[in-house]
Formats: sequence, C-alpha cells, structure tokens
Amino acid sequence: MIHGPIFIIGSERSGTTLLYNILATHPDVCWFSAITDRFQSLPEIAFIHRIVDVPVLGPYIKRLILKATKGHHLIISPREGASIYYAHFTNDRRLTERDLVKSKEISFKKIISAHLQMTGKPRFLTKRPMNIQRIRLLNAMFPDAYFIHIIRDGRAAASSFFQTSWWRDHDFWWLGQQKRSGRSTKDPVALCALHWRNTVAEVLCNKALLKTRYKEIRYESFVQDVRGTVAAILNFCNLRQDKQYLESLPMSVPNMNYKWKELLTITQQKILIHTLQKTLIKLGYN
Repeated sequence: MIHGPIFIIGSERSGTTLLYNILATHPDVCWFSAITDRFQSLPEIAFIHRIVDVPVLGPYIKRLILKATKGHHLIISPREGASIYYAHFTNDRRLTERDLVKSKEISFKKIISAHLQMTGKPRFLTKRPMNIQRIRLLNAMFPDAYFIHIIRDGRAAASSFFQTSWWRDHDFWWLGQQKRSGRSTKDPVALCALHWRNTVAEVLCNKALLKTRYKEIRYESFVQDVRGTVAAILNFCNLRQDKQYLESLPMSVPNMNYKWKELLTITQQKILIHTLQKTLIKLGYN
C-alpha cells in the first residue's frame, strides 16, 4: 500500500535536486534510481537499494548521494525516473483528473509499490519538475500525497537554467501550440525567465487544491539552514525525526544566487529583471 507519497516540485535550477538528494538519505524513504529507471519493467530490481542500509557501505553511499555530483554516477543514486514517467504521462500539456487513465495509474502505482516492498521502506519520495504540469492528476491518483514546493529567486534560477547545455531542447509546456514560434520570437534570457515565472505561477494557482498537504520552502532559507528546514519538512510529511540522519546533514550549503550577476551581461540582466520584476516583488524578492 502506498501511503503519503512525497512529491518535490519546483522550477528547474531551483534546488529541487539538492533537496531530493538530502531527503533521499532519510532511512524511511525509497525512490527511483538509475537502475530502476533503466529496467522499469523489472521494478523488483529495487531490492539492490537495500545496500544503503548495510553497515559501513551504506553510510558511505549516502555521503556520496549528499554530495550530489558524485552520487549522481551511482546506479542506486536518486534519479527523476524519466523513463518511468514517460511511460505513464504525457509531457507536452497540463494534465488534470480528467486525463486519468486507469491502466496507467495501476501500472505506475505497481512500480512504486514494488520499490516500497523491495526496499522495505514505508514511504516513497520522487522529484521531477514536469510534475508541475500534473499536480491535479497526481492529486487525484494520490489523495494523501504531500507536495513540497521549493522556490528560488527567479533571477538566479533563470540564469542558471540559461547556462545549461540542454535548455534549448527543453519542453516549454506553457507555450502550448505556439512552441516553435514562441521560442523564435522571444529573447533567450527572457524565455528562460518566463519559464520560471510560468512554472511558479502554475504551482501557486493549484496549491489551494492541496490544502494542508502543500508546503512551500525558499531555496535561500534552505541552504542557510539545511537541518532546520529538513526537520520542518519531516514534521510536515509525518516522517520521523531521526537524530542520526539529521546529524549527517550539513548545517548549510553555499548559496549560489549571486552568480546571475557574474554570468549575465548588463543587457541580459536588464531583460531578466524587466521580465520578472512583478513576480519577484510579489514573492518578496527585492
């Protein structure tokens, strides 16, 4: 039985991966990994995840996961499960409860249940930015699910997104049927900024539906107080406050928000600020 699955949502480059890796090392959660994503037809292979609970080796693997960049290369490191999601959801439009396909729901839940059973964990954790398009659908599938929305200063998030090698091939779902023309008529920096703005807006317009199962955290507060933020998340999700786990986490991690001023030209900075100004003010970013 799947009880209270936890969905981490947020715009790309907002700290979702950092939060995912940190929560993934909690002793009571399981997640999709590189190996279970690759062999999605054999979800029972999640049994190999039990290695994270083995003395000596398990703590070492968790330390690699916490370092993110090194943990990313492990076959049992937390992954978004792209192949699994692609097999069950449409990615080019918003999905609501009306789009619920029973066979897909059963199959998706079967994969999650296998992860829970094979790992011996009571809770499932997942992270995928595209889930922002599926909030209503996921809520219909999992009416007791928890949604953690991490928001980062849009100037930093959009700039970081712009620096990636893959943003040009990204699915700008909010452009709808005007994807190609929309890309060509917008400045690249403005396009990345609009993506952050529309992504955050999509979550905020749906949060009332989730009621008490929605929690919003800010990247800036999170990196400054990792343990305090995680402790609050554990309380929100009804996960146990494991002392050993919390003490394994860093007190803080570097705040990378300053980089947008270093990486963008003055002209690009002005475009970014002009595009995001109203939203930044609304969210309390000066």
